Amino acid sequence: KNDDPPPTMWDILEAQDRFVMGIMESQMTSRDNKGRKEQKEARLRQLLASNGFDTVAEAPGGAVPVPSAPEVMVVGVQPQTAFMFKSALYPAVIEFRVAEGQT
Repeated sequence: KNDDPPPTMWDILEAQDRFVMGIMESQMTSRDNKGRKEQKEARLRQLLASNGFDTVAEAPGGAVPVPSAPEVMVVGVQPQTAFMFKSALYPAVIEFRVAEGQT
Protein backbone atom coordinates (compact mmCIF):
# COMPACT_ATOMS: atom_id res chain seq x y z
CA LYS A 1 0.00 0.00 0.00
CA ASN A 2 1.32 3.42 -0.99
CA ASP A 3 0.74 6.11 1.66
CA ASP A 4 2.31 8.93 -0.38
CA PRO A 5 -0.05 11.82 -1.07
CA PRO A 6 -1.05 12.28 -4.71
CA PRO A 7 1.14 14.74 -6.63
CA THR A 8 0.02 18.34 -6.65
CA MET A 9 -0.25 20.44 -9.80
CA TRP A 10 2.85 22.27 -8.55
CA ASP A 11 4.80 18.96 -8.44
CA ILE A 12 3.76 18.18 -12.01
CA LEU A 13 4.63 21.66 -13.29
CA GLU A 14 8.03 21.59 -11.55
CA ALA A 15 8.82 18.25 -13.19
CA GLN A 16 7.66 19.61 -16.56
CA ASP A 17 9.89 22.68 -16.14
CA ARG A 18 12.96 20.59 -15.26
CA PHE A 19 12.35 18.30 -18.24
CA VAL A 20 11.76 21.05 -20.82
CA MET A 21 14.53 23.32 -19.53
CA GLY A 22 16.97 20.41 -19.52
CA ILE A 23 16.19 19.65 -23.15
CA MET A 24 16.61 23.33 -24.04
CA GLU A 25 19.93 23.49 -22.20
CA SER A 26 21.11 20.41 -24.12
CA GLN A 27 20.22 22.14 -27.40
CA MET A 28 22.00 25.36 -26.42
CA THR A 29 25.11 23.49 -25.27
CA SER A 30 25.14 21.55 -28.54
CA ARG A 31 24.64 24.71 -30.58
CA ASP A 32 27.64 26.33 -28.88
CA ASN A 33 29.79 23.21 -29.44
CA LYS A 34 32.63 23.72 -31.91
CA GLY A 35 32.33 21.94 -35.21
CA ARG A 36 29.96 21.40 -38.07
CA LYS A 37 26.26 20.57 -37.96
CA GLU A 38 26.95 16.83 -37.73
CA GLN A 39 29.13 17.28 -34.63
CA LYS A 40 26.51 19.51 -33.02
CA GLU A 41 23.80 16.91 -33.70
CA ALA A 42 25.95 14.11 -32.29
CA ARG A 43 26.55 16.20 -29.16
CA LEU A 44 22.81 16.91 -28.81
CA ARG A 45 21.95 13.21 -29.07
CA GLN A 46 24.67 12.34 -26.56
CA LEU A 47 23.48 14.99 -24.07
CA LEU A 48 19.82 13.96 -24.36
CA ALA A 49 20.73 10.33 -23.70
CA SER A 50 23.35 10.85 -21.00
CA ASN A 51 21.22 13.36 -19.08
CA GLY A 52 18.32 10.92 -18.95
CA PHE A 53 15.79 12.72 -21.13
CA ASP A 54 14.78 9.44 -22.75
CA THR A 55 12.53 9.08 -19.70
CA VAL A 56 10.83 11.50 -17.30
CA ALA A 57 11.85 9.51 -14.24
CA GLU A 58 11.46 12.21 -11.57
CA ALA A 59 7.96 13.20 -12.67
CA PRO A 60 4.93 12.00 -10.75
CA GLY A 61 3.67 9.01 -12.70
CA GLY A 62 6.68 9.11 -15.02
CA ALA A 63 5.10 11.61 -17.44
CA VAL A 64 4.67 15.37 -17.84
CA PRO A 65 2.18 17.37 -19.91
CA VAL A 66 3.41 19.05 -23.09
CA PRO A 67 3.37 22.83 -22.40
CA SER A 68 1.64 23.64 -25.70
CA ALA A 69 -0.85 20.74 -25.44
CA PRO A 70 -1.38 19.85 -21.75
CA GLU A 71 -3.74 16.99 -22.60
CA VAL A 72 -0.75 15.12 -24.10
CA MET A 73 1.47 13.38 -21.55
CA VAL A 74 5.12 12.85 -22.51
CA VAL A 75 7.23 10.03 -21.05
CA GLY A 76 10.55 10.98 -22.69
CA VAL A 77 12.36 11.79 -25.93
CA GLN A 78 14.01 9.70 -28.64
CA PRO A 79 17.62 10.99 -28.47
CA GLN A 80 18.75 9.06 -31.56
CA THR A 81 16.29 10.88 -33.86
CA ALA A 82 17.21 14.44 -32.80
CA PHE A 83 18.57 16.70 -35.51
CA MET A 84 19.43 20.35 -35.99
CA PHE A 85 18.97 22.82 -38.82
CA LYS A 86 22.00 24.65 -40.12
CA SER A 87 21.43 28.29 -39.21
CA ALA A 88 22.83 30.80 -36.75
CA LEU A 89 20.65 29.43 -33.92
CA TYR A 90 20.80 25.73 -34.91
CA PRO A 91 17.18 25.00 -33.98
CA ALA A 92 16.56 21.36 -33.12
CA VAL A 93 13.81 18.86 -33.82
CA ILE A 94 13.22 16.52 -30.88
CA GLU A 95 10.90 13.51 -31.09
CA PHE A 96 8.88 13.00 -27.92
CA ARG A 97 7.48 9.69 -26.70
CA VAL A 98 3.88 9.97 -25.49
CA ALA A 99 2.30 7.95 -22.71
CA GLU A 100 0.59 4.71 -23.75
CA GLY A 101 -2.90 5.16 -25.10
CA GLN A 102 -2.21 8.68 -26.43
CA THR A 103 -1.40 9.84 -29.94
